[in-house]
Amino acid sequence: MIKLREYQEKTINSLRQKMSIGLKRLIMSCATGGGKTVMFCYMISQALQKNKRCLILTHRTELLTQAGGTLENFGLVPIIVNPKNNKIDFTKNLYVAMTKTVMSRINKITDYKNWLQSFDLIIIDESHLQDFNNLFEFFNPKTFVIGATATAERKGNQSSLDEFYQDIVNEISISELIELGFLAKPNSFGVSIDLSKVKTKAGDYDNEMLGDLYNQISLYDGVYENYQRLTPNKKALIFAPSIKASVKLVDELQKKGLPIKHIDSNNKDRTEIIRWFKNTPNALLSNVGILTAGFDEVSIEVIILYRATKSLPLFLQMVGRGSRTNENKKEFSILDFGNNITRHGFWEDDRDWSL
Repeated sequence: MIKLREYQEKTINSLRQKMSIGLKRLIMSCATGGGKTVMFCYMISQALQKNKRCLILTHRTELLTQAGGTLENFGLVPIIVNPKNNKIDFTKNLYVAMTKTVMSRINKITDYKNWLQSFDLIIIDESHLQDFNNLFEFFNPKTFVIGATATAERKGNQSSLDEFYQDIVNEISISELIELGFLAKPNSFGVSIDLSKVKTKAGDYDNEMLGDLYNQISLYDGVYENYQRLTPNKKALIFAPSIKASVKLVDELQKKGLPIKHIDSNNKDRTEIIRWFKNTPNALLSNVGILTAGFDEVSIEVIILYRATKSLPLFLQMVGRGSRTNENKKEFSILDFGNNITRHGFWEDDRDWSL
């Protein structure tokens, strides 16, 4: 059994206290790298010991159920509900379900409505995302629902979290986690970019326009120069705005001799690329929209924001990919090519989250 850190025990006790006074819908907020999965797996293991029925709703079943992951470390063996698994045994006590799969089946298969009503505890992983909103109407009013997130915020046309949750627990900040040595200390660098001609789409910068702009101004040259000057030979994860911009960046940096690859949701060899990245000390990996959450590679030393975002949660999630520590890594670097730090503040700034 994994031993909880003091702040993790405090977080769980705070949730229990709120549950004891009748609150059924709660947000558990803790920074990327703070151990949200550890905390909700602990809560599930305790519930299962009391023969309670538990469900984890997620958009990333593969990451949660991977070999050597937190579920396995807690001895938890769930039934997986995803598009590949059509025959579900509804009599078990623990499930990990892909949200979109449940949503697509619940109006077609009566057993899914009854199944969703049967749980004592439902964990919603990355609960700041909109994907889960439509499932709440199917939850049993008696079920405890815990939403886990590093970024308890929604803005613009998104449904407010207080439509679904009653209270929030956030017991420790990023700066405190850094001071305690649980997160790496960031070193931030930024290059100012004129984004005045980039339009907004769905509340954020239009990624295709952003990528076209970066290609037009040859920003990839700036990435190469600053990477070589500030963080040479260090493992870097790059967040790019579009496939076209990412492929161009990778091509240009490969020409200059850097070990770099591109990955997006269309890659059929994603597993091999990620394995290459993990095992290559000075690798650079440019991704488009797939390694934002749940990618926990501790050897990352540099985060390159080759994109801009108006979303504070997205900014924090991206940078957080570089924040994990090990014996050889106590610091990491942020190279910002999208005015993100100017827009949102430093990643490590203290923030008050609210529903």
